Parts: sequence; structure tokens; C-alpha cells
Amino acid sequence: MSYTRKQLLAIADELTRAYERGELALTSAILAGTGTSWRQAFNRQQREQIRRILHELERATRRWQVGRVPELYLQGRSIVTPGILAGGMKLEFAQLHEGAVQAISENLALKLGEARFTVGRQAEDVFRKAGMQAAQEGFVQGKTARQVRRKIVRDLTADGITGFTDKAGKQWTLSSYAEMVSRTTTIEATDAGMMGQMQEEGYDLMRVDAHAGTCPKCAPWEGRVLSLSGRTRGYPTLADAKAAGFRHPNCSHDLAAVSADYGREIAQQHEAQLQPA
Repeated sequence: MSYTRKQLLAIADELTRAYERGELALTSAILAGTGTSWRQAFNRQQREQIRRILHELERATRRWQVGRVPELYLQGRSIVTPGILAGGMKLEFAQLHEGAVQAISENLALKLGEARFTVGRQAEDVFRKAGMQAAQEGFVQGKTARQVRRKIVRDLTADGITGFTDKAGKQWTLSSYAEMVSRTTTIEATDAGMMGQMQEEGYDLMRVDAHAGTCPKCAPWEGRVLSLSGRTRGYPTLADAKAAGFRHPNCSHDLAAVSADYGREIAQQHEAQLQPA
């Protein structure tokens, strides 16, 4: 079947929901310790529980990666050749398509794998530091176990148990990062499928649709004709548009392959609209 924009977002959000549940489970596991276990600075049982949660997130990522990425890629191919989805066609790809699907899948796994590793290591580090500090304060100041535990809970919550900073310096929670990655991958997979099919069919031009409520980053590209490879002179490339912010994770624009003649006609109409009256 061919997916609507709303359905594509729902597919992306399947993975986001799994990470939201995992994030909640991580928080609950850390905050559920007894007064004694807190003072032991992250006991073995809690550490193992967190490992199980992160492992389940890895399995959820794998399921989405295997089940959805090829499907999304095929969706992109169908934009160029609608009949490709007819008859319950199996997900069989030529070498070009197999390589693209594998690259997208590996990129998804790498990004979320790094995020899980960072959060797992950070949860243990934050817990250990908070536990040692609170235990020391309890010993010096004569606080009760309950007071010490409350101190640890406050510290962990303030630091953000599942929060982390990426290589670019942007702060995320585990679930918000998973949402960005899954939505980016959804767009990337459908675009890659469309581009691969365009190459097979001999197309180089595509048109960006226009709709109400577009964002400032995408607005300059509405209704424009883009070149896939850059070999068709006189048109900006898709890479140019993406470099300017087009096709961001929440982008709702559709692309459609067009012939050289139709592309030229659309481009001329666009230029005429820009001319002063």
C-alpha cells in the first residue's frame, strides 16, 4: 500500500514510543532503590535492570530497522513508479537498492546505539556520584536514610537521568533523540528509494509540492523544481535545498519526479511569479 504523510509519521513514531517507554523504565529503575541500596552507590541488581532495558531498546531498534526501512524505501520507489507496489510485490532490490537500504539501516543503528551507550554510562556515573555525595553528607550531618535518598532523587532528576549532549553540543533526552533519528530516517529512506528509482527510470528533476503552514526553512523551496544529480543546468539541486534546511525531520513536503519538459515549464512559471507586476 502507499502511505500518506500522516501514516509515515506514525511509522516513525513507533520507534519513538518504544524509547519513551524505555526512558520511563530507566527512570523508574533508578529511583526505585531502597535507602540502603542508594548508599551502596548503584547496586548490582539495578545495574542489571538498566542493562536489560537498554538491550530491549536495541531489539526494538533492530525490529524497526529490519521491518520498516526496506518498506519505506519501497514507498519512495513507488512515488516514481506507482505500479511497483501492485500485486503484493516482495521487497526484492537490485544491488543499488540493497546498498542504499543497508547504509540507511546502519546509520540508524549507529546513531541510536551511541545514544543508548551514552545514557547507560551516564546513568551509572550520575548515580555513583550522587550516592557517594549524599552518603557522605548523611554521615557528616547525621541525616536519616530517607533524607539521603531524597537528596539523591533530587540530584538525579536535576541532572536528567536520560539526558545527554550530542557531538554538536545539542542537548537531548533519549526519547527526543530517538524521535529525531526515526523521523529523519523515514524521510531519508523514502527519498533514497525515490532517487534510486529516478536513476533507473532516467529522471533527474523533481518538484516540491506546496501547502499551507510551511515553515521558514522550507518556504523558499515550495513549488520549485530541483535537480537530483546537478547535471541538469539551471536548477538548484536537492543537496542545495537540504543544505539550506529543507527536508528537516518534521518536514511534511512531498517530492515528485517530473520530465525535463514539464520541469522547464514549472520553472518558467515560478520565475514569472517572482517578476514585479
